[in-house]
Amino acid sequence: GIALTLPGIPVITSVAEGTNKLKVSWDNPDGTGTDGSIGYDLERDWSVGDVSYRVVIGNDISENTSTDMNLLSASEFGYRLQAKNTTGYSDWSGITRQTTTSISDGVPSQVTIA
Repeated sequence: GIALTLPGIPVITSVAEGTNKLKVSWDNPDGTGTDGSIGYDLERDWSVGDVSYRVVIGNDISENTSTDMNLLSASEFGYRLQAKNTTGYSDWSGITRQTTTSISDGVPSQVTIA
């Protein structure tokens, strides 16, 4: 069917940390019209020194989660989301930030061999 209403703005509910990955989860937006077919575009932003980067890492995602892989450890990333249906696009959600874990997390700082 054709949706008569633009989808509402989706809400990111969590960004679960990992060493070189982050799993982004979200809820379906309110007010999506009559069309049950909603896709999501996911965007990542990050900075290196004084330079900021922003790139869409997922287009037309049909699930409510996406795992961003091969990230630098102990680094902060931001995510925002946009919903779309047959009528068009929602506004972008707010940015949710999370830091990947350090490689040394969970590794003993000193090993003693007796």
